[in-house]
Amino acid sequence: FMIPPLCYRQSEEIWKLKKSIYSLKQASWNWKRTFVTFLISIGFKRFSTVKCIIFCRGSVFVVVYVDVALLAGSNMKDIDATVNEVEEKFSVFEIGNPDRFLSFAIKCDRSHKLICLNQTDYVDSILDRFHLAVVKPCDELFEFVPEEQSPRMEKREIEQKLRALQCLACRTWPDLSYIVGRLAQEIPNVNEN
Repeated sequence: FMIPPLCYRQSEEIWKLKKSIYSLKQASWNWKRTFVTFLISIGFKRFSTVKCIIFCRGSVFVVVYVDVALLAGSNMKDIDATVNEVEEKFSVFEIGNPDRFLSFAIKCDRSHKLICLNQTDYVDSILDRFHLAVVKPCDELFEFVPEEQSPRMEKREIEQKLRALQCLACRTWPDLSYIVGRLAQEIPNVNEN
């Protein structure tokens, strides 16, 4: 439902939409629901651990993110059959073998039957964004610096850095989750000065 634009208003009426308008908040949710319903109708099953993303039918896996789907499988005939079924219902734009999906770089080594995912580019972009690309790792821990000697950072900057790290932790580095969570708990205690 939506309130009509001013130029179309005749009274206090509300319109019921037959389709989602692309820029509305629920448009992506409606699209996902439509696509997931279709995948289930052609025999795909959801993974119980990652219900919102991955579907499987035989040797074909489908990863769905908003309006992008990635198909993978061990049998090219099954993948082509799935693409043909999807093309019968939806407009499809094929890009061939992907080299990236979301913020992941994808490398396939068919001779060794390996698929490698990494987020090196994403990590580099975080380091560049926060001007930390020149920082060198060290092997030993340092003692905490007294508050009066520590460099000042704005609360907003700290929140942005933690958000970027949490995104990375959720995707590929779960060992970051604990420390990012602990640091996030301390944000209310950050002094604005």
